[in-house]
Amino acid sequence: MLAVALVQRLVAVAVERDDHWECRERVERQAHRVDRAEPRVGDEHDDIGREQVRELGLLPFTTADLAGGIEWPASIDVGLVEGVGGPRSPISDDGDNVALAQLLAPDVVVLVADAGLGTINAVVLSCGPYAALGHDPIVALNRDDHEDVLHRRNRAWLTERWQLDVVVRATELGARLVASVDS
Repeated sequence: MLAVALVQRLVAVAVERDDHWECRERVERQAHRVDRAEPRVGDEHDDIGREQVRELGLLPFTTADLAGGIEWPASIDVGLVEGVGGPRSPISDDGDNVALAQLLAPDVVVLVADAGLGTINAVVLSCGPYAALGHDPIVALNRDDHEDVLHRRNRAWLTERWQLDVVVRATELGARLVASVDS
C-alpha cells in the first residue's frame, strides 16, 4: 500500500525486503565453495563445521551481507527496506534491524506497530534504539480503527505525550516520505 501511495504521488520507488532467503541463496553458493575447499586456519567461518553446513545447506550471513545486497538505481526518489519483527529482532548471524539501519544510514525510519492494546509500550521501547542512531521514526499504526476508543487514545498519547509523528494511513505515510524527499 505504501509503495502504491508513493507511486500515485509520482515518486520513483524501489522496495527491498529484509529477505533472508535471497541472502541465504548467496551464502549457500558460498557454502558450496567452502565445502569443496580445504579448511584454512583463520577462515572467517572456521568455527562452523562442515557437518553444520551440510545439515543446514548454508553458512551464517551477516548484516553487512544483507546491506551489501541492496543496490538502488540512480533514478530512485524513495527506497524502502522492510525489516521484520521489530528493532531488536535478529535478521542475521550478527545483527538486528537496528544494525541494518545503522549500516544503511536511511534518511527516514518508519516503525510499524499495531494500534491496539500494548501499542504505547511497544512503540516507545522500539523508538529508543533508532533515536540512539539519530532517527525519530515515523510511527505507522497498523489496522487503526478511528471508532475504537483505545486506538484513538493510543494515538493521542503517542503524539501528545511522546511527541511522535504518528500516521494511520498509507497515504499519510506516503505524504511524510515525499516531504522528506523534498526537504
